[in-house]
Amino acid sequence: MADFSGAFARFERAVNDKVRRASIGAVQDLAAAAQAKVPVDTGALKNSFGGGIGEPGQIEPLAAAMAKFQAGDQAWIGWGMEYAPHVEFGAQGRSPVGFARGAAQQWPAIVQANVQKVAG
Repeated sequence: MADFSGAFARFERAVNDKVRRASIGAVQDLAAAAQAKVPVDTGALKNSFGGGIGEPGQIEPLAAAMAKFQAGDQAWIGWGMEYAPHVEFGAQGRSPVGFARGAAQQWPAIVQANVQKVAG
């Protein structure tokens, strides 16, 4: 029985590692897709980007957040400038940019690509 238990534990660690790697890759790719569409005037909005683990809260650099990520965690990304929603959705006669929503629409393909990367 110990042999089965050990084999199952190794299997579980391998699966969790693949889930973690695919998840981190997907979040990083989502971030890159969104950041590529953020308009730059002063660079403040783009530079306010980050993320976290768990419930959305204090933004930290994405690399720092992802270093703490474990399989099953909830990751999030965002922009710290208070005017980010105005750029995303449009305001005061300005057209919406949709940098976050545009990236979010790519999420299924981003996840699939990252799952395929780690499955190999």
